[in-house]
Amino acid sequence: MLPHGGGVRLEKGSADYDVVLSWIAQGAPRKAGDEPKLVSVAVSDGERFLKPGEQFSLKVTASYSDGSWRDVTGRTQFQSSEMGICAVDSTGLVKAGPIPGEATVMARYMNVIAVCHVAIPLPGTVLDAWYADLPRQNFIDEHVWTKLQSLGIMPSPPADDAKFLRRVYLDIIGRLPTPEEVQAFSADGDASKRGRVIDDLLQRPEYADHWTAKWADLLRPNPYRVGIKAVMNYDAWIRDSFRRNKPYDQFVCELITARGSTWDNGASVLFRDRREPQEITTLVSQLFLGIRLECAKCHHHPFEKYGQDDFYSFAAFFSRLGFKGTGLSPPISGSEEIVLTKKTGTVEHPLTRQTMQPRPLFGDAPAPSDEADRARRWRRGSRRIIRSLPR
Repeated sequence: MLPHGGGVRLEKGSADYDVVLSWIAQGAPRKAGDEPKLVSVAVSDGERFLKPGEQFSLKVTASYSDGSWRDVTGRTQFQSSEMGICAVDSTGLVKAGPIPGEATVMARYMNVIAVCHVAIPLPGTVLDAWYADLPRQNFIDEHVWTKLQSLGIMPSPPADDAKFLRRVYLDIIGRLPTPEEVQAFSADGDASKRGRVIDDLLQRPEYADHWTAKWADLLRPNPYRVGIKAVMNYDAWIRDSFRRNKPYDQFVCELITARGSTWDNGASVLFRDRREPQEITTLVSQLFLGIRLECAKCHHHPFEKYGQDDFYSFAAFFSRLGFKGTGLSPPISGSEEIVLTKKTGTVEHPLTRQTMQPRPLFGDAPAPSDEADRARRWRRGSRRIIRSLPR
């Protein structure tokens, strides 16, 4: 009621005004003893297809631990991932823009998030039979054609031989084909020559070299920090994995459960470089789960699903990581180091000082036991999830 620089935030007589007034009248208690907990938030529409300029209103429902639910639209914050495609206002009114495309509208209530996917297809229609006749070499093609059909997009015609050959050479072995290779491919009249050249490229040493360079860049070993010999062993382990055509889930699990000498097991260099559970968490979550958790280390970002509980519970999988040896001594760090699993080790929440139990970001956690190796529990619990992720 007093004048202040922030402007009026609660209109007298509004629902929010009455809630705050009632809370003050009760003595401003921190929380009620029998207060139900928020379990989930849902939006009225999970997916909508709109025409340019069309609009609709989202309704948000919160469900609680006592089985009750309530409409919380008025206290929900909304945000669109692409305001040019579709905009959303503070009341949940979604309005399509003038151009085709896709956007995700996020509804956040008390740090719990629900989303609505909005698409504005291209104008006009394409017969279903046209998409049904498209070639399907594997299950990925089916997903691609379904997505394009939902947006009214007709895929481009197949690339000619010259474009195809240039693309597969660059993608698989990282270089352009030689003039002789182009001439031989162009002169080949076999209808299966495209599949054959892909198989041939995957057998070349350059394939392992090219993708080793990519993964070495992603895993970021630093020879001036961890030692030149350790980095060479790391590089050799990655290179050998590609030469053996190691399955992706096996590749990931061998990395995040690596133990032993950094001179004998190149995968263990991952932990020589990233030594603390918090460092490993940000690397593993970003590379192998596609989730950036850096913000959640310090706070619950207002537009993010994960908070500090999620970060430090995930970090607890690596709490018993131990080392034996002389450790790091940059800029040389030339000594051998043994990566091992300690008998004890915990990760604490920085605010509550609570000891965090290992918990994955999604999916079910393996049954805990005092003697179990936490890193290997992570392996058993996450392998199913990792196997489903794209290469």
